[in-house]
Amino acid sequence: MITVDEVQLVGAGVTGYMSEFIRFSFSVGGPATSQRGEMAAAAMALDLADPNLPLTVYTDCMSILNAVVRWRRGDFQPRMEDEKHQDILLDLLKNLRHRASDTHFVW
Repeated sequence: MITVDEVQLVGAGVTGYMSEFIRFSFSVGGPATSQRGEMAAAAMALDLADPNLPLTVYTDCMSILNAVVRWRRGDFQPRMEDEKHQDILLDLLKNLRHRASDTHFVW
């Protein structure tokens, strides 16, 4: 965790092949947790990838996997007031919703 002027930051990164090899890292504001960094990286991968091509996202974050499984089943009803990473989680699900091709999450 890095603290800059009392703002907590955590790092996140995306590595993969999307028509060419990419390696992208960035800082994520908000509560500095590994879960937040993992969610931000997954959301960024979904945002960067061509929505018309298949995508596989590898993650070791069970929170992401559980949210995606529940969202796909249609029973995803998080209590957003209890979800401290709701901004990133909503971006991740929005990006997933706009994909036209298959998207797989692998642990």
